[in-house]
Amino acid sequence: MAQDPAHETVEFNYSTYEKYYRQPLVELRYDLIYRQRRIADLLDRAGIDPGRPGFAAFEYGFGAGHLLRVIANASRVVAMEFSPSAVEKGRRLAPEGHPSWEVRQHADATDLPLESDSFDLVTASHVLEHLEQDDDVLDEFIRIVKPGGHLLIILPAHEQLFTGTKHLRVYDVAEFTQRLRDRGLTEVIVDEHQRFDRPWKHHKVILQSRKNKLWKAAIEGSKAALFLPPLALTWKALASVDAVLGRVGAKSTSVAYLFRKHKD
Repeated sequence: MAQDPAHETVEFNYSTYEKYYRQPLVELRYDLIYRQRRIADLLDRAGIDPGRPGFAAFEYGFGAGHLLRVIANASRVVAMEFSPSAVEKGRRLAPEGHPSWEVRQHADATDLPLESDSFDLVTASHVLEHLEQDDDVLDEFIRIVKPGGHLLIILPAHEQLFTGTKHLRVYDVAEFTQRLRDRGLTEVIVDEHQRFDRPWKHHKVILQSRKNKLWKAAIEGSKAALFLPPLALTWKALASVDAVLGRVGAKSTSVAYLFRKHKD
């Protein structure tokens, strides 16, 4: 009997990411560094300060931990991941003397062992596209956000599915924004970004990079050579390129959706 394609994708994701975060160069992925700095700026613009006394933050699917660094000053940090290698890394990221840093392995995002209305910020970056029951996961995330707290979801944008993709579905910006509104959330910021690496997101380039180590090194090396040097100076150098490309109609490859949960 043929295996369900969605199940095959989930198994592929698990096998890919199980040990992925033990690779030494993961920390230098330009897209993760850029996203970390852009999200820190987005929260600042929205007036959300994780360093505020008593602030509680939750992240699901934290990967290499770049967004964990953004919320590291929160009084309480809870983070969950299915990848054992990510969990190992996440535990090491705890700031010295942090009052409440809880990182655990947990695979079922539809059933989080957490109390309702318990976090000021709940975030998941490039996670939903890998999960089979994304509606149920969204509802579970919203359940644990405090009234008046915020949900931050970051998703890929303007992509297409292809044989060998790691993603189960694509997301339309307007449609996903409406899905959040339909759940009673209020839009704060919808931030389309990361237009500068659009050519490398084409499915033919992705598949070519998986053919052998030489191709992978060439493609990954070209991205690092182009994008890491400006990031080393200031992330706003790439943000400026991003903005210019947006003005001429270039499509983003990532979108951050920041929404507020209504107070009772």
